[in-house]
Amino acid sequence: MGKMIYAGNASLDGYIEDERGNIEWTISDEEEFAFWTDFQRPIGTYLSCKVT
Repeated sequence: MGKMIYAGNASLDGYIEDERGNIEWTISDEEEFAFWTDFQRPIGTYLSCKVT
């Protein structure tokens, strides 16, 4: 059986965007982008859900 790994992005107040609706603060540098790319590479299935 495979592992299920849950990852989510949120700020301390529960939102990804800033006070103007901008998400530019989430832009990764090359090292962080490489880490997440390598982390996700072996994943075989993605599940998506909308939290309301």
